[in-house]
Amino acid sequence: MSRRTGILCLLVTALAMGPVPSCVPQIRPTKHWAPAVYHGLTVGKSTRKDVLRVLGKPKSTGRAAESDPPMLSYGYDVADPVKGNIGIYFQGEIVDSMAVYPDTSITKEDVVRIFGQHYLLVRYSGENCLGSGGAGPMYEDSNGDIKHMEYRDKGIAVNFLYTEVEAILYVQRPFGPTRSPCAQQKGNK
Repeated sequence: MSRRTGILCLLVTALAMGPVPSCVPQIRPTKHWAPAVYHGLTVGKSTRKDVLRVLGKPKSTGRAAESDPPMLSYGYDVADPVKGNIGIYFQGEIVDSMAVYPDTSITKEDVVRIFGQHYLLVRYSGENCLGSGGAGPMYEDSNGDIKHMEYRDKGIAVNFLYTEVEAILYVQRPFGPTRSPCAQQKGNK
């Protein structure tokens, strides 16, 4: 048998056997969170001094009013991962979270090009039962109005407003429990 005939027989046999499973392991998104890292700054670990050393003097400083007590925040113009501005929020001296707000329209497809395909689509709702005014806690809810693409192994969540990215969030833990924190209270009434 000639070499050409041998190759042809091998090809016909392979086609008859059907698709061969890939030898490359399939990567699935993880449900476990890792602290986010942005330019070497680790959420939950890096300090204000680290931020100043890495990013320099902030363009703006302020207090995040939605937190209780209000957190100190620094603002910078950035070009990574997208052109926009970043807010860095501190709990005391430690970086609590960061949020990049894009200058231009960014879509889900853009996010996949930047961070990859291994994300979870998660929806959240907010509850009012635990507070006395202000924003209530968030919890995972398949019918929730708040939609995230979460790269939990990177500590990154992408928040959407309709079909466009509102913010790229760098965090260290989940946004809330998997059930409403008010469900138990509602059952006790």
